[in-house]
Amino acid sequence: MKAQSAIEFLSVIALGLILLIVTSYLGYNYVSGYFFDTNGMNAKQMVSVTTSAANLVYSQGLNASTKVTINVPGDIVRNRTYIHDQEINIRFSDPPRDAIGQPAASIYGTMPVKPGLNVLYLQMTSEGVKLKIDDNVAFVGVKTYNDSGYLYENDTFSAGATLYYQVVLEHFNGTAVDSAIDISYYDSNSSLISSASESTVNGIYNGTISVIGNTGHQLISVSIASEKVLGTALFNVT
Repeated sequence: MKAQSAIEFLSVIALGLILLIVTSYLGYNYVSGYFFDTNGMNAKQMVSVTTSAANLVYSQGLNASTKVTINVPGDIVRNRTYIHDQEINIRFSDPPRDAIGQPAASIYGTMPVKPGLNVLYLQMTSEGVKLKIDDNVAFVGVKTYNDSGYLYENDTFSAGATLYYQVVLEHFNGTAVDSAIDISYYDSNSSLISSASESTVNGIYNGTISVIGNTGHQLISVSIASEKVLGTALFNVT
């Protein structure tokens, strides 16, 4: 009788442990899925709101401006995050996915990457819709050229060519500001090819890279760690 009672007691304990393991596993998956879905929703909201605001100032004409609040996801991946021409691409991880927007006008400038709520300012200029934030470094611009005088802007290069790029930093009022910058060069497979830490002088840094051989879109990404912002330049290799 005592043996039977002991067996029944152990059976109850075993069943309880099984239920505990199963509920813990389901709870973990729920929490993981929740945070993944939240990051995905934030990335899509960030792209959708920015695209709509860019279309608004474009429709209103030169010098039109607006500001929007965006919710930046917590796991942005730099190797395929950019604004270029009429495209916004935000890559977020676990697993890597892209949120993409296609505004009606060309856009350029700063992308905040500080997780959480950020205010983004948009203004229609002769070059397109300019993006900036209200911080010490409000604007990070990156352009690519095919000449050492930085006169002829270009976004298509041959493998092995020398690409000249220029980084421009501005305060919110448009005046030059200097800062340390981190520059990363990614190939068309999103692999990091080179990186460097530099500083601007009078708000400008001029640099070069030797374009590697794999064809497709490649990326120069410039970040300022203290401000948590990015400036990007996407270019095509033929």
